[in-house]
Amino acid sequence: MRQSIFKQFAVIMIIPVLFITFANFFILNQIQKNRIEDQETYCEATLNNIKISLSIQSENMSKGASIFANSQYAQMLLSSKSETEKNKAKKNLSDMISLSKIYNSNLVDILLCSSESTASLFGYISLNLEHYIKSYIQNNSGVNSVYTAYYDINSNNTYLIHFTPIFATKITANYRKQLGYVVMVSSFRTVSQLINSSKNIFIELVDINADKVLISNTSNFDLKLSGTDSSNQAVSKIPSTNLVLIGTPQTNLIDNKSTTFESFSIFTGIFYLVFLFYIFIAVDKTIIKPVNRLNKQIKSINFEDARIKHTARNEIGSIGAHINELLDKISSLNKKNIESQAKLYEMEISKKETQLYAYQSQINPHFLFNMLQCMRGISLIHGVKELANICTNMADLFRYSIKGDNYVTLKDELDIIDKYLYMISVRFQTKIHYQIFVDDSLQSCKIPKMILQPIIENSVFHGLEKIDGYGTINIKAVRFGDTLKLYILDNGIGIPYEKLADIKKSLEDNQINMKTNDVLNIGLTNINNKIKLYEGNEYGLEIESKDRNTTVIFTLKYQT
Repeated sequence: MRQSIFKQFAVIMIIPVLFITFANFFILNQIQKNRIEDQETYCEATLNNIKISLSIQSENMSKGASIFANSQYAQMLLSSKSETEKNKAKKNLSDMISLSKIYNSNLVDILLCSSESTASLFGYISLNLEHYIKSYIQNNSGVNSVYTAYYDINSNNTYLIHFTPIFATKITANYRKQLGYVVMVSSFRTVSQLINSSKNIFIELVDINADKVLISNTSNFDLKLSGTDSSNQAVSKIPSTNLVLIGTPQTNLIDNKSTTFESFSIFTGIFYLVFLFYIFIAVDKTIIKPVNRLNKQIKSINFEDARIKHTARNEIGSIGAHINELLDKISSLNKKNIESQAKLYEMEISKKETQLYAYQSQINPHFLFNMLQCMRGISLIHGVKELANICTNMADLFRYSIKGDNYVTLKDELDIIDKYLYMISVRFQTKIHYQIFVDDSLQSCKIPKMILQPIIENSVFHGLEKIDGYGTINIKAVRFGDTLKLYILDNGIGIPYEKLADIKKSLEDNQINMKTNDVLNIGLTNINNKIKLYEGNEYGLEIESKDRNTTVIFTLKYQT
């Protein structure tokens, strides 16, 4: 007895410990994998944002340079010998300069350069930068539009420079002759802010022609390149330039967190083992040994002296006392009475549980109804009339659904449908329209409660919601002698032939095809079964769908 209980208890305790330990390591592996994937995705997204910013900046520089290159005043400034004409040209270029500043917030200066002179339109650049521009033009004369980068040691600033040749466009002796260059000088201020604000990613902006790092965020990292994995590097080239963005996720943070979690998992496993050993000893002393003694005494009972000697002052001792009481009464009780008492007791418990469930089922709907009324009041206070109307309609619909009546008038059912479709029209604005064609003489006839709303809901969310244009729902009622026909028509996406055949089979068999797990099929079959339960097997639902037109037909008794 003792060994059997001990082994069972050991298995019960060891299995959760092993499960928790393996689960911890599995979760650790998944967390690490997800973190690496998230880090790589974040790195690519960050590089893409920086790339977009640089592309916009370079494109604005190119457009601005093209405007200046085709300006007669820029050409006049480079070709004219007259200081008066040059001053006039500068004055007329002021509007273009202001516009360039608006479209390129990082613009530092615009220069008009020829072989003889250089005219700075702002005058904000350093002598080193001006010397570099002149030297570049001299060494690269005749080149087309080009981007280059320059690092100014004195100011510790990096600039993006765009050279565009200027040709004479006025028909003169100099027509189509190159007059010089328009040079757009822009800073990397915005890009630098984006790079330095990036966390857990080492980012470099590299000039591949000069093989030089222009901007990086190494100051944001304690270990700099340590803790990065070059195999996860992301590289993105900036179009039309010699610039490349290189991003490397900082994996040492992930490794540190994983190591911490792994250590915690090991510590937890050791703690569980120690705790398990303590539980084994405690359970053996307080439960297993007393139970074993009690078991031996029960086996040794004889009817001449049928008594249990119990010494434990706990539930096990109480068991021994109750056994003695049972032995005292066993001669005067009979099996039939014991079984009858047990059945009565079970029935009483079942009755209590049923009553409690009924009370709870009433409390929850009333609580939700009261909360909807509260929401309506708050909406009216704040002037949100549509929300107040929705709350009112929801409360009415909820109150209607929990009414005890199994049958309602067609008018009551249509009123609830009208409230429901109002909420749908608010949800979809002008996309969904509905019309109700029911003669007044049919308004008072009785139908099973809440059979229209689920079908309307299917039409909206399985048909009309998925179409591009406007959706319509039409509800009609027609009497044929002792039969009432209700029609719900919509112009949604329709139902495929195979699916329609499956639904029709479910309606004919009065059974839900659980293999399909189709909400539309289940809803229609449930309503069909409800109608047959209340009205009879000759009544129920039919469904037809052709192209984008679906019709659900209710066949009911005409009764008032």
